[in-house]
Amino acid sequence: MKRIIAILLAAVMVVCFAACGGKPSGGEANATDKPGETGQGGEGSGSEPGGSDSPANQASVSLDGSKLGVLQKIREGSVNVKGLLLTTDSGHHDYSSIEELIGGGYKTEGLYNEFFLNEWIGVYGELEGGSSVLAFVLPNDPDTDVSKLTPADLEQASSKLDYVPITEPLTPDPEDHGRMIGFYVHEELGEGLYNVFFCDGKDIVSVLQLKLVPLA
Repeated sequence: MKRIIAILLAAVMVVCFAACGGKPSGGEANATDKPGETGQGGEGSGSEPGGSDSPANQASVSLDGSKLGVLQKIREGSVNVKGLLLTTDSGHHDYSSIEELIGGGYKTEGLYNEFFLNEWIGVYGELEGGSSVLAFVLPNDPDTDVSKLTPADLEQASSKLDYVPITEPLTPDPEDHGRMIGFYVHEELGEGLYNVFFCDGKDIVSVLQLKLVPLA
């Protein structure tokens, strides 16, 4: 009887050892997959889908003069420029007044885009997702990849100019048709293509290209 019991105990021990040896420990199997340390698109990966650095948010922006007067979106940001109106009170052009333009609503394309140097340009706009937007006006550089620029880059470029048109936060005035600013490009900067960049403080969200010509 004792011999039978001993044989049964030995058999049970063999089965237990076999089961333990063939099943990996749960703690060891996922030791490198801790939250925040996944390397293959987990929650802790460096670029989240849809984030500001995601390729899906990088738009192809043409700044070669082929899309004058078109508000081009560069990426999603905390401030969205829904539309603009541009006009001037200089008298050099037969432009419509802001009272006439506002009837057609703010636009993202078909905006007035050719102005004279030293001519005051009025910018009216409608924003979404924020109370103000940072704006820069700079001469166009066709060799620059706009999608990789930051507000800090624009500020640095502005600091190198003898005259800086605008580098300040803009807030639409609801009592004045959404007026944001009136500015002019100094004649010392010269004629040519100019870019009006709109930023949310972290990223450039959109850009509008204008052409400035000398007063005939």
